[in-house]
Amino acid sequence: MKIVLFAPYAIYIDIATWFGNFLGETDKLLSALLTIMALDFITNTIAPINKNKLSFNACYNMLWKKVIAIFTIGISNMIDILTNDNSTLRDAVILYYIFDNSLSFFKSAEKLESIPPFLKSAIEYLKDKFSNHK
Repeated sequence: MKIVLFAPYAIYIDIATWFGNFLGETDKLLSALLTIMALDFITNTIAPINKNKLSFNACYNMLWKKVIAIFTIGISNMIDILTNDNSTLRDAVILYYIFDNSLSFFKSAEKLESIPPFLKSAIEYLKDKFSNHK
């Protein structure tokens, strides 16, 4: 009876261990990215709610973009492991997604009109600089 009760817990531990190994060590960069992703998802959901334009498809697509970003980080971590690199590629990918999600967060916050003017001009500068390099 005890084995049956602990089986879901053991499966959870196995999945958590695999996921932790897949993403690499839980450092400040990864923690910052996951926090910014959550805040970005919340603000991108709140902004359309204020205008009664929230759709399931938009939320679904946002969520899948976050999942693909996490998979990309995991794959870059695997490449770092295979090349005996010291998390260089993984950290670069995480920094890219931190920057991308931060811009998305500020864009949504701008729609909610909750950004100070000096920050708004800095965001516009970064958007222009970032879009010229694509």
